[in-house]
Amino acid sequence: MIDEISDSIRFMGKENFAKLHNLFLDVYNKWELTFAGNFCIPIWPSKPLDLLGSANEESEEFREDLWDARLDASKFLVHSMALSECKVVGEFDEFFSDNRYGPYFDITVGDESYFNLVSGEIFARADKEFPSRSGDAKNVEKENTDKEKATESNELERAVTGLDRLNLEKVLDVAIDIDHELQMHRCKTVSFSAWSENIEGGFENLRDTLANLDKQEAWRFRLKGLIFLSSVGAIKKYETYGDYNDTQARFEVTLEPQFRHCLNLLKQEYQSRLSAEHEQTGNDEADKIIYSVSYSQNREISVNNFLLTQLTFDGENHIVFEYVFRKPNENITLEEIQKANRNIAINKPLTKIVENWGFTGDLKKVFFEVSKAKIKFRNPIYEKDLKTFNITRLRFPRQ
Repeated sequence: MIDEISDSIRFMGKENFAKLHNLFLDVYNKWELTFAGNFCIPIWPSKPLDLLGSANEESEEFREDLWDARLDASKFLVHSMALSECKVVGEFDEFFSDNRYGPYFDITVGDESYFNLVSGEIFARADKEFPSRSGDAKNVEKENTDKEKATESNELERAVTGLDRLNLEKVLDVAIDIDHELQMHRCKTVSFSAWSENIEGGFENLRDTLANLDKQEAWRFRLKGLIFLSSVGAIKKYETYGDYNDTQARFEVTLEPQFRHCLNLLKQEYQSRLSAEHEQTGNDEADKIIYSVSYSQNREISVNNFLLTQLTFDGENHIVFEYVFRKPNENITLEEIQKANRNIAINKPLTKIVENWGFTGDLKKVFFEVSKAKIKFRNPIYEKDLKTFNITRLRFPRQ
């Protein structure tokens, strides 16, 4: 089978080889940018197919010949097992209405050994058959391409590092949601929820800010993330389906090859900021986090993954904890909590509410300062905090 594939490329007619080479260049370039097993490329070629002539590019006959040439080449790549699948998405007539977003191939790369075999044979023959693309001319083109990529990368890096902490979290929040969908569908166009799925366990600045915003402002935050990704060339276009009043609203984005590089830069910058903040607070043993409280979407309160309790929805315990958890290490009054919750009356004493959450004994002593009218929730707890209370370790209640 290997010899048959090699011979079919080596001894293929010049016209058919030009068609094959033209398509495979687009496939290989996209694969080299993403290294994904599945991706999409336009059916209409990125470079002219010279053998079809350029004088009649606007003619119906030329477009039909070009369409057939690309389909014939795609069938060969599937037959040779370089690609396991090459589906046509869209119609020929889309060329007339929107050449930029016209029909495309949905490609799944085949066996790696066959893909490498085909690419080697195609490029080896192309170097002999198309001398204008080899030698000095090819090197000059590569150098120019490398310079363009380096310039784009530098501009993107400057844009990312120029974001303040809150805006960095806005953009990364959106980019991570896109990446989650991309991992599942591996196509250039993905759809995802207009509402954040990441801030429950991270992005403290964004979480705290959103807690004090209405739905319209929260919607604008997400849109600003999309606008930034569009401005730096990570996404080609985006559409919104629904609005800030719709809990099922979604965004749809068409990605550019640079998206993956942009996501990596955003993650690196965010981790760099976190590391810098940690260094500012000191790296000695006293600043080591020993205990922390987490709160899940189904209202479970845990300390270091030890479940204390699950709150009843919309009860006093639930209402107070939701508010206090969003404002760690702050002095909060009972009046403030009631005003933030439509002036609802909190009849149970704050001390009793804290105990209902599962914080009793040393747990209560370490995590809370509480009186009749005020409460302060300490989170997380550092080594130095335990020393202040003369506590070596906390004991959790038996369940």
